[in-house]
Amino acid sequence: MIKTPSDDDDLSVSRGEDTAVVLGSQIFVTLVTLGTQSLLAWGLAPQGRGAYAVCLVFSMLLGVFFIMGCDRASQHFTMSGGLSLSQSVSVALTCTAVGSFFGMVVGWFLADLPFSFFANADIAQFRLSLPLVPLIILFVVFQLQFAGLRRFVRLGVFSLIQVAANLVFLAIALLGFEAGVSGALLAYECSLVLVIVLFIRDLQRHCDLVLRLPAWLQIRPVLFYGVRYFGARFGTLLDNQIGVLFLSILATRDEIGLFAAVVTLALRICIIPQSIESAILPRLSADPQGQHALLGRAVRISSCLTGAAVVGLMLLSVPLIPFLFSPAFSAAIPIIWILGPGILFQGVAMILMAHFRAVDQPGVNSWVIWLALAVNIAVVLTFYPVMGFSAAAWAMTAGFAVRMFVLLGLYARTTEGTIRDLFRFNAGDVASIRDTTTKIAARMGLTGKRGAA
Repeated sequence: MIKTPSDDDDLSVSRGEDTAVVLGSQIFVTLVTLGTQSLLAWGLAPQGRGAYAVCLVFSMLLGVFFIMGCDRASQHFTMSGGLSLSQSVSVALTCTAVGSFFGMVVGWFLADLPFSFFANADIAQFRLSLPLVPLIILFVVFQLQFAGLRRFVRLGVFSLIQVAANLVFLAIALLGFEAGVSGALLAYECSLVLVIVLFIRDLQRHCDLVLRLPAWLQIRPVLFYGVRYFGARFGTLLDNQIGVLFLSILATRDEIGLFAAVVTLALRICIIPQSIESAILPRLSADPQGQHALLGRAVRISSCLTGAAVVGLMLLSVPLIPFLFSPAFSAAIPIIWILGPGILFQGVAMILMAHFRAVDQPGVNSWVIWLALAVNIAVVLTFYPVMGFSAAAWAMTAGFAVRMFVLLGLYARTTEGTIRDLFRFNAGDVASIRDTTTKIAARMGLTGKRGAA
């Protein structure tokens, strides 16, 4: 029998604590990740950072394309009760194994093609990144499963272990062996292997996970859901990485490195809406039609916290970027200011996308994301000759804006809720924000008590 959070007190979180637990752990993860990004920037310089970025994008695109959305689909069937945890995870692992095999074979030969994208790193570096195809997908699979089971405390611990291990391995590779881009890729791969093993052992011990070869009747519904969600899954990845993709064709390796480093920093703010989405999705899935009040509060809290983080990053960007990434990255500071509004738009969109997944309409997310992606592509192609690599940031912001406004319109059209209701603040919202920040501070040891925790 699968244990619920109430079965194990040290892993349990109340409904009111879910967001605080996820956000608190993600803040720790972000702080360690900033150390990793700083080490990458100082150790690889803009040119090496650009090569590292295109290798990561290469492996992520292969993984997401060949897995066909089965990572998110397996989470959906666990939360909805359509499959047991063991069945969902077994299906996800099977799909990942098969899809990754084809993805790695295709990637091996693609890396040797005479395209400008592959001129931004050595062939050996591209091929060294191929193990990331299954590893990144498996990491996402278990992150989603833990979130769906509301095992947020353990998820936060394992996420922190992964980024900390990556930082340690990276320091050894860059400072100890001067291994450059290849060492950075190996460090990331080793950290993922470590945490995937921890994920599996934890589920086996606490949730009675049993891995076995799944039957076709179990694979088929996961594949069907995954195919419907594939557009959103692949489109989201493209939307976040389209700047690096186009710059890898149009720009120099140094410009790719500048853009990738700063965008990675700015997009870390999205941990706020992502954490809120992770906390509310299991409850939305349990009662997709009766949670409009919960969705509205999530939108408002996400907007406030994301907006505060965006303003803070923009104000601190001038001293922060040279200190964190080295003065060689100072030319990318305007990217932060361009992306700021877009990140706020994306925060609202991520919460609304959770609603459409919960009501079993993943296809809505798919075509909305591709519409936004089309806008993104049009903007970067139109304005790159005039603006240079900053056009990629304007394109991301435009795409995020289109996504948010279209999702708002669809939400108002397909539900009894209204856009005004989503953004109408009340005293309860203020209390929730105050309570959430108090709990986050307590979990981070910044207060002398744990509040309501």
